[in-house]
Amino acid sequence: MALGTTILVVTYFIPIIGFITLIVAYLFGMGMILNRGKQLLYREHIIPKVKAKKMNRDWHQKNKMPANTTDEQRAKWHIEHLKNCDCRKPTLNIQKLIDKYQTKKS
Repeated sequence: MALGTTILVVTYFIPIIGFITLIVAYLFGMGMILNRGKQLLYREHIIPKVKAKKMNRDWHQKNKMPANTTDEQRAKWHIEHLKNCDCRKPTLNIQKLIDKYQTKKS
């Protein structure tokens, strides 16, 4: 009697265990597939790696932003910064300020 019950219980749980195993394998497998896909995308010929930007330390030391600047002074400083240094792109607000004063010059 106990053997019959044990066989029934085991045969009842085998599909459940199989289903759980299938789900786990699918989830881990998808993770591996997605990671491999990302690796394939980031090859040099598809998405080139961005070079690290270099900061011009000499320029920054010689040309510090003065305190309490006007908008025009800030715009001039940032225009010179763009010409001489490649440490970062200007923010949206700074770009608007630069555009504003560059159009006034022309």
